[in-house]
Order: sequence, then structure tokens, then C-alpha cells
Amino acid sequence: MKIIFDNQISIDNQHEHLTEEFDGDAKLIDGKTWLTFENTDKEKVLVKFDETELVMTRYGDFPTTMRYVPDKTTQNQYQGLGTLDILTKWYEVFTEECRVLLHYTMFQGTQELGNYKLEITYKDD
Repeated sequence: MKIIFDNQISIDNQHEHLTEEFDGDAKLIDGKTWLTFENTDKEKVLVKFDETELVMTRYGDFPTTMRYVPDKTTQNQYQGLGTLDILTKWYEVFTEECRVLLHYTMFQGTQELGNYKLEITYKDD
């Protein structure tokens, strides 16, 4: 299974486009899709999602969980940065296409850290 993260990042009028591809697995458990893979930092990553939210957990030296809930702000602990708020502006799951789209803004306190447009796709090799 190929899991592809296509991320467009805007920070202080600087724009970056990153695409990363990982070998992993996809399973349907209790109505949620579970994607598991190892990232470039050799951390195990679990992405769980359904129509209402997406939760991404990286299992490194300091496990990090980030929640994305449409039209809501969630608080997340991030190593080295402390508490970060994520406002998910848009979230849509395209089950038949094996694709998820997210548009979110990350804040630390009142300071905006960046805007992100993330597309996750997963497909058989």
C-alpha cells in the first residue's frame, strides 16, 4: 500500500509544496480507516479518520497526537513547541477515491504559525 502526503504550506507569505510517499497498511476498524506507516524520521505513524475527524499520532521519543475536527480548534502538545492550536477550516473524506483533504491553520497562542492544505491518498502498489 502506498500512502501519499501532498502538503501545501504557507508561512509568512512563503509557500512550500511537499510530497512524501510511504509504504504502509490500511484497515477499516470500527467504522474508521486506519493508515499505518513509518515516516522519514523512522517513527511509526497512525492516521485514523472517518467523516467527522482525523487523528494523526507519531510514535517517536515524544509521542505526538494531532486532531483535526471540521470548524473546531483543537489543542495539541508538540515536542519543543508546547501547546499548539489547530483550527480545521475544511475537511472532506472521499472514501471511494481513498483520499482525504484537510485545510487547517496552526497557532501558538494568538500567533499564527502557518496555513496548511493537506491531501492524503492511499492506494495499492
